[in-house]
Amino acid sequence: MSNPVMNLDGSITTPEPSPLPESVIQKIYDLSYRFMDYPDDIAELGIAHYRALADDDA
Repeated sequence: MSNPVMNLDGSITTPEPSPLPESVIQKIYDLSYRFMDYPDDIAELGIAHYRALADDDA
């Protein structure tokens, strides 16, 4: 992971700095921003899709 992961007690569970190469971290950031810029609301689409499937099962 490119960001530190915290335990419930506040201690860091991942090494600091990240053991990933800088090129990999940059690719993760680039893909993350591309996902966030996606024009559709993915969460809303997912809820609508899965809610319809759950309603059919009920």
